[in-house]
Amino acid sequence: MALSAQRQSNNINRSVQFTIGDPTITVDGETYNVYPDWRWGDPDEAGSPATTPNRAFVTTTWLQSKAGRKGSSVLQVDVYSRIGSPDDPDGDPFGNRANDIADFIEDVFSGTEASGSLKACVRVLDFNLDPVAPVATDDTVWLRSIDGMLGESDSRTPAGTEGEMWRVSLTLRFWNSLDFRQTPYYG
Repeated sequence: MALSAQRQSNNINRSVQFTIGDPTITVDGETYNVYPDWRWGDPDEAGSPATTPNRAFVTTTWLQSKAGRKGSSVLQVDVYSRIGSPDDPDGDPFGNRANDIADFIEDVFSGTEASGSLKACVRVLDFNLDPVAPVATDDTVWLRSIDGMLGESDSRTPAGTEGEMWRVSLTLRFWNSLDFRQTPYYG
């Protein structure tokens, strides 16, 4: 028996990534690429050398996909910002841009919407029938830290520099509403 759409890992993972930004996010008027599977990204523009490399970009990697299965799904979000680049001579010498982007991503899930609903709650979309225009399911996943704090990341690690890039790493833990309530039956 196949899992219902709201419990399928692909739907949960893509719904969260869609909420963060797919394929880009805009922070302080600047647009940055989000690479859900960074292996297929080209932030250095190696494929088109005449193009300027990305000033900053975001990669996401699922470390665990157990939401909807009496567990949680864990997403690692890495934010990279160039210390210097041809179109940005001042660069990001102190990692401020990387931290601003990480703040923006955390804010996507923190606090409340104007309607009063919690931002930590993400509607699970069904990408099976139409991946371009997914349909909302009747279930949600919630960002809840291992400490039980809604809308908070498990960790935020300023990872320093890697080559010519600042890196800030976030770990986000998502629970399906059934997992969140610890419901014994997953019909």
